[in-house]
Amino acid sequence: MLYISKGKLVKRRRKQVLVSRFGGGQVLNELQSRLWLNGLTGFVEPMDSEEEQAVLFLIKEGLAIACEMGTGREQYLTLTKCILCVYKKKGRTWFYKKREKEVLLWLRYQGMRLSIEELIFLFEKKIAPTPERLKKGNEEAIRRLLYPSPIIIGNPLRNVMAVALCRDEIISTVLSLLKKREIFLI
Repeated sequence: MLYISKGKLVKRRRKQVLVSRFGGGQVLNELQSRLWLNGLTGFVEPMDSEEEQAVLFLIKEGLAIACEMGTGREQYLTLTKCILCVYKKKGRTWFYKKREKEVLLWLRYQGMRLSIEELIFLFEKKIAPTPERLKKGNEEAIRRLLYPSPIIIGNPLRNVMAVALCRDEIISTVLSLLKKREIFLI
């Protein structure tokens, strides 16, 4: 079992952390804190049964999400259950790869929260994050681009993007941005 952490670090004490998710706070003990912090930067595997029990607690509390294998498809399906959020800080991105900069532009300036499948769709269709697309009040145009039909049955975008050619590249870019603490998952 692999897991990845969800939520935002609010406060860090000696052996405890306070995690926020959807406005609510959760204080974690030493083991839970260590495991949650490890999972903030990507998919991690618990080492023993004690850690696995602590991870199951994090999953039950909504502070982590698990997948069975580390394949691209499994990671994709796990990340579809999360929303990508950007930290408020605007660090130096001049040394980031081009794809990382583009993903950050979409996430930081779009005006709506994007899921991994929506992000993959934008890159699959080669829709660049231009100033016209990122301007304030343009969320509805992007939403219509992502979902052309007003009636959505099931989750067609998730199913189509599961086999997209750029899926693995975008997932590795998102995981890289998680490691660099530019984004977090909720």
